[in-house]
Amino acid sequence: MESNEINHIKVECYSGYKADERPISFILNETKLVVDEIVDRWYSPDCEYFKVLADDGDRYLLKCSFHGEWMLEKSFPA
Repeated sequence: MESNEINHIKVECYSGYKADERPISFILNETKLVVDEIVDRWYSPDCEYFKVLADDGDRYLLKCSFHGEWMLEKSFPA
């Protein structure tokens, strides 16, 4: 994936004290990737970002709008 390409993705989330609190897995190119670690997390006025380490060894920047739409912003190959 090119770094400036944005993809809509399907994400499975953990729901604790709030719905869709954090991603636990996502599907990319028909492959399910499990989130091993949330490396960083931050908010902007209209969305939430998660930099995650997936079980394939790569890092990904996931973005969730406050409307619940998930996008893959960037991947960081190992």
